[in-house]
Amino acid sequence: FDIQRRLDENAYGDLAIGHTQRGLLLHKIAQCYMRQGDLPAAIEHAKAAFHSVPTYSAFGARIHIMIMRLYFSQRQVDDAMATFGMAHRAILWSVGEHHPLYGNLFAVVADMYYEHNSLGDAIDALNKACHTIDKILGSSHLLSTALSAKLGTLISVLGDSNQALQLYERVLGAYDKAIKHGVNAELELAAVEASLAAMHAKGKDLRHALEYAQKCMQRREAKLPFDHDDLLASYRQLAVMYEHNEDYAHAVVYLEKVYLAQKRKKDGQEAVSDIQHLLVNIWKLKLKLVVEPQAYAHLQQCAEMWDPEEIMTLNMPTVVQGTSRQPPADYFDELVEGALPVLTAMHTTEDHEEKQRIIDETPGSMETLGQLSCVMILCS
Repeated sequence: FDIQRRLDENAYGDLAIGHTQRGLLLHKIAQCYMRQGDLPAAIEHAKAAFHSVPTYSAFGARIHIMIMRLYFSQRQVDDAMATFGMAHRAILWSVGEHHPLYGNLFAVVADMYYEHNSLGDAIDALNKACHTIDKILGSSHLLSTALSAKLGTLISVLGDSNQALQLYERVLGAYDKAIKHGVNAELELAAVEASLAAMHAKGKDLRHALEYAQKCMQRREAKLPFDHDDLLASYRQLAVMYEHNEDYAHAVVYLEKVYLAQKRKKDGQEAVSDIQHLLVNIWKLKLKLVVEPQAYAHLQQCAEMWDPEEIMTLNMPTVVQGTSRQPPADYFDELVEGALPVLTAMHTTEDHEEKQRIIDETPGSMETLGQLSCVMILCS
């Protein structure tokens, strides 16, 4: 930008061409700040860009739309709506209603209504955006496809599953065709597959739900880093579906993937709470995999052997260390393998002293039973 400003001043002085070029560069800088999440800096540069271009031009309208989205992201609703009025006038004056910018404007308005839980108004605005883009660019254009996918999500939330499914099927075909022609739309297609998986799961069609969820997960694994939120959302979705299908072994596999990714992220108290929640859910699923009723009864006995507060105080630090050294499912298996023989031997007698003797005579059993008791208390 600084280089361009000096060149413009040398070549053009204060002519409009120099201002417009600087406006374009400032707009690009604002986009960079927006993608970095620095919204105040993005607004500042977008406003500076706006001062370098004609107010009622297509470029001016594009900057208005960007500022409107930025204001709304910062929950400055009044400023966002005031900017909408300016953007609307700029579009009508410069390019008219039959231009993609007009559709883009109402797509942003739909996002704003949706965030304010005004679903009917959001669908109306998005329908207007879809109709405009379809008429100008055609229904197979990727912008039209993206808007149709968003409309399908809103209609699904409203409860009209049939219409949402029709929209999703159309979007699925459009993205498939685009990918075959070399367009990089894998992640967009994955998002639609995740929505279809959720819809089929809601309709109790777990076979189709799992099919779409697996496809979505595979696309995201190929494109995203291991700890990306969208990929973790796919793992969570699959874990829930497998649990509902009573396939606990697969559910544990996907929950552990989320657990390990969240553990490496370590970003704040919310992540710590999520890690703890995941840990307990993995152990609960592992308990469901203990199919022998007698073995399950022995494990349940563990939580009732000693005072809960005392056992947690004594053994919780060891449990934390154990889960930091190995995956929680492996740690649980190790504890069960070490504790079951002792628990089985203890079950043969009712005498408390005899039970204590069995524990004392089995090396390491006190530590193992203490940790397992801690785990069982957490799972209860």
